[in-house]
Amino acid sequence: MAIVKPFKGIRPPKELVEQVESRPYDVLNSEEARTTMLKAAEEANDLILDLEKLDFMASSGLRIILELAKRMKQKGGNFTVKKPKPVVLDVLEMTGLSSILNITQE
Repeated sequence: MAIVKPFKGIRPPKELVEQVESRPYDVLNSEEARTTMLKAAEEANDLILDLEKLDFMASSGLRIILELAKRMKQKGGNFTVKKPKPVVLDVLEMTGLSSILNITQE
């Protein structure tokens, strides 16, 4: 079993923080996140994506989750989305992904 926590954030140096246009100041590299998670999916039969600390999900995150779910299903493995916050769960429900994902709050 592999447990993957969401994407690696990068914070700019303090002297550049005011120049960053969007907040929070974490800039997420979706391709880096995708590569990390797909590697975990290749190596495990059971994959848990722990979203407990994730406050926002963009379309790139939804695409990665869908791709992970498909890959795990193709190989006969299990894929679980764990502890999404209400704002993230709302996005999963609005997009219909909640109907095809195993989502748990435990």
